[in-house]
Amino acid sequence: MSRREHFASRGGLLLRFTRMRCWCERYVVKPSFFHRHGSKMYWGIILLVMFIYLMPIARGVMYRTGLIAEPETVNWRTDFKAALAEAEANGRLVLLDFTASWCPPCQTMKHEVWPDEAVRQAVEAEYVPVLLDIDEPGPRRLAERYGVGSIPTIIVTDAQGNELRRGQYMSARKMVGFLGKRE
Repeated sequence: MSRREHFASRGGLLLRFTRMRCWCERYVVKPSFFHRHGSKMYWGIILLVMFIYLMPIARGVMYRTGLIAEPETVNWRTDFKAALAEAEANGRLVLLDFTASWCPPCQTMKHEVWPDEAVRQAVEAEYVPVLLDIDEPGPRRLAERYGVGSIPTIIVTDAQGNELRRGQYMSARKMVGFLGKRE
């Protein structure tokens, strides 16, 4: 007895399976582009997202090596109390930038965001800028006071030191928008 005869004697299972398979291939299970190339697309998307996410870090490492000269940037103060007094006297807000020398995104902002002409004009028009290196004891206590969990963190306060808004790493265009908001 051949296989076909054997399956035919068992109710035609092979014949039924063959017909169902042909119908499925024809109408239901057509392999799509993603089925044929799915794993390649998946890994390609993962690599693209990682590249976009890690780009500021890579640029920051490049800037930290010192191969690129320091750009002209915002006129930063380092004394928070003096900045509050200056803000009170001039009717301005205080812009706090919590940073560190070992932080690649901080270095990227230092070389690409703060030197931008539109950002510099926005800062000089309405803010008293304070650069705070969290590796030093004074700024570290100030970071704890404001609940800074990661750097770079940019906080806008009023002249009394009350937080109005905060932000993280951002491009020059986004920074201009962030600085343009008035509470």
